[in-house]
Parts: sequence; C-alpha cells; structure tokens
Amino acid sequence: MAKKTGAVLMNLGSPDSTEVSILIKRGLIKDTAYQNYASGEFTPGRGFDMVRTKGGTLNISIYAIARYLNQMPGHQTWQDHLGRDRDFVGRNDFFWHRTMIWFSGWLGTPKLTYVATVWTVFTTQQALIYGNIAYKFDKHFQVAIGVGPNISGLSRTQSQILTYAGLAAVILLIAMNMSKGQMVRLLATWCLLMLAIGTPVLLYISDDGPADVMKSKANAIQSKQEERLKQAQ
Repeated sequence: MAKKTGAVLMNLGSPDSTEVSILIKRGLIKDTAYQNYASGEFTPGRGFDMVRTKGGTLNISIYAIARYLNQMPGHQTWQDHLGRDRDFVGRNDFFWHRTMIWFSGWLGTPKLTYVATVWTVFTTQQALIYGNIAYKFDKHFQVAIGVGPNISGLSRTQSQILTYAGLAAVILLIAMNMSKGQMVRLLATWCLLMLAIGTPVLLYISDDGPADVMKSKANAIQSKQEERLKQAQ
C-alpha cells in the first residue's frame, strides 16, 4: 500500500514496522520506527516511551559520555620549581564524564506538554535540574513557563540584553504569525533580522563584555610598561 503526498512517499509495509522515505534535495532519508503500543517502547534516537495512556505520556531519553584516559607509563618523575624530583602517578582508566536525562510528554491533553532535564558533569561536580510546562493553543501561539539553566560568565548588563532581546523576539514572532497585513509581517521580519545582528554586537561591547575585558587588559599592560620605563630611567 502506497500513499503519496506531494514530494513525500510513504510505504506502509508489515504491520509491525513503518518505513518512511522522504525526498530531499540530495538522495533519500529512511527512518524505520517499530510500532509497539505497550509501555516500554524504544524508538532509536527518541528515547523510551515508559507511559502511554489516555491521561498522559512519559518519555525518557538519556545522553551520556564516558572517556578513557591513558597517561602511561605510570611510573614517571617530574621536577618542581626547586628542581626536586617528584613521582608522577599516571592514570589508565575509564571515567564517566557527563550525563543528561530528559523527561518529556503531555498531561491531560496533548496540548499541555512538559519537559524536565537533569544535567551533570562529574569532572567539575556540577549538576542542574531545569524544565518547562507549555500549552499550545494552535500552531502559531504557545505559552510556556519554566526554569532554564544558568548561563555562567555573563555580566548583569549582558543578562539584561539577552532578556530584552528574547522578549522582543517573542513579540516579533507573534506579529509575524498572527498579523494578516503584509506590511506588518515584512516590518516584523526586518526588525527580527536587525535584532539577530544587533544582539551579539551589544553583548560584545557591553560592560564586562569581551571588548571591555580586552580594553582593561590592554590598559593594565600599558601601565606596567610605563612603570618599567620609569624604573629604567
């Protein structure tokens, strides 16, 4: 049985599998999903469906990295700043580096979705838990609330720039999708493009930004050079 829709060709084969061939610019992409309507379904690259009921769903997806460190031979020596020999103990082992676990699904209605993420890096002993709950009114409008991960290394000014830029982007996207006027859509698209170009520039030249940091380092180097010149005179 074959079903055609535009440039998409769907071949429905055996009852326990569905093969979808999507025509793209170069070649074909084949995705095989094994249908299992019981709890515990596994779809490659999409996690485990642990719960699937009329009242909601729960999918768990895991991403992890383990590394192998080899510093052999293990019996080596090194010298400290006083020229003394020190024993070096090399490592030759596997180490669990980091893990991310996603919990996702919907509750009550497929329009009410949730995502929770557990993220940890064992090397630096960091751990984060964040997520959100969203309600999709239609394909153009969605409301969500949640907690996002902290972005370390940003100054107060940079955080404010990102916050205001994000709010402006949301308003412009709503205007682009909800407005029926062609001029309004074009204006919103142009403003969104300018926002995408201007935000990185503002982050770069803001207080405690890369430009400010480089300027401070240059001033410090110049001050040291002037002091050395004074001492030499």
